[in-house]
Amino acid sequence: MTNDKLNKRFRFGFWVIMLVAGLSLTSCLKDDDDDTIYYDDAAVTSFSLGTLNRYMHKKASSGLDSVYVQKVSCSNIKFFIDQQQGLIYNVDSLPYGLDLTKAVCTIVSKNSGVLMLNKGKEGRDSLVFYAADDSIDVSQPMEVRVANMKGTAYRSYQLTVNMHQEDGDEFRWAEAMDEQAMAALPAQPQRLLCVGDKVFGFGQKTDGAVCMMPLNPFVANDCVEFEPSALDNAVSNGSTMYVLEKESGKLYSWNAEDGKWNQLSMAETNVERLVGASTKEIYALSSEGGLLVSTDNGNTWQTENLDSDANLLPSANISCTVHALRTNDGMERVMLIGTCEGRSTAMAWMKIVDLATPGAGTWMLVTATEDDLWALPQQDALSVIGYGDVDVAYGMAADGTQSVMQSMDGGVTWKGDNDYTWPITLEAQPTSKLAVAVDGSNFIWMIPGDGSLWRGRLNKMGWKDVQMVFQ
Repeated sequence: MTNDKLNKRFRFGFWVIMLVAGLSLTSCLKDDDDDTIYYDDAAVTSFSLGTLNRYMHKKASSGLDSVYVQKVSCSNIKFFIDQQQGLIYNVDSLPYGLDLTKAVCTIVSKNSGVLMLNKGKEGRDSLVFYAADDSIDVSQPMEVRVANMKGTAYRSYQLTVNMHQEDGDEFRWAEAMDEQAMAALPAQPQRLLCVGDKVFGFGQKTDGAVCMMPLNPFVANDCVEFEPSALDNAVSNGSTMYVLEKESGKLYSWNAEDGKWNQLSMAETNVERLVGASTKEIYALSSEGGLLVSTDNGNTWQTENLDSDANLLPSANISCTVHALRTNDGMERVMLIGTCEGRSTAMAWMKIVDLATPGAGTWMLVTATEDDLWALPQQDALSVIGYGDVDVAYGMAADGTQSVMQSMDGGVTWKGDNDYTWPITLEAQPTSKLAVAVDGSNFIWMIPGDGSLWRGRLNKMGWKDVQMVFQ
């Protein structure tokens, strides 16, 4: 047996002897009718954190960085105690940037067991008694011990405080394809569609045919050709893509699960242009004015109910976003938004869809007047995506001014947001073309007017949901 092991056993044995001696002395001093009960078992029953410091950086008016302290209450973070494996940990990670070196913790033991913290390193014990008002360094896993009241045994737990290692509100862009690969594509992508995690670009070849190219994963020289009208008649609901060849009246679908194309049955219709799709509906502009919906994969179409003038439906830069309602199971909020000639603001329409009765409901115009201060401005290049629980609009004016705005209420109000950015190399580059889409892993894909391909994501949108309930 090594000296270290002997020392460890000696130190703990000495402490146990002293504890037993103290308890025995206390017992002798009490009256004969003392009914104090000393328990054999010991356990940690709860653990919680108090308020932690977060050091924030801010630009001063002079241009220099300044640092201020933000107090963050962590008492609502739940810690789980695994009694079998001896683990104390939090599943829901703490916010990024907290100072874990000076944490005030509340630890509760069963039957008033004596709590100790092992601050030793490299296998050497260094036990100190736990005090509720002392700050503890929990930036690294540490051992928590609890001894029973008799001082005859103890249990050991490993305490781990999990904290996010990146700022959840930081957005990062990266160029997704180099210039050489982009130049080798059969056509220059002008539109993007995502089906699950697969990303497709649609571009027009010199002979007028539309080429659909897989961009993620990239496959060189791969092109599925469609008639020219398909460039403006391809939509996706996230799991299925629909492409309409208006010249021949053929409608196709493609699903990521089987990767096969299917030609759908489509009766004589007055479909002018596909503009979007939700889980159980496909939407199209009508050649007679108004909006159409199909609930049977494009076989039949019916006129949608509108609460306002059909002339206010968007005619260019059209985007469709879909959000599942958190307040009602089986319900979706669909937004159709785009620009309309002669208007200074984008036109946004919203509809609530009950998945049990697709095809019902009424579209409501949520952009009411020209002087609406919270409306999304009309721009030469505009693309709106559904991202998490919000809608994000990337826009560019004729002079190259870029903007990113978000709406949290279905397109009623729009505000600038610093969390979302443009790729920095695209700043001050005017463009009248813009393609943006979101894949199943919450990556935003963008093709601006210069033909480059970018991929970015808000950090927190890449964090995995951890199982919280076990049966």
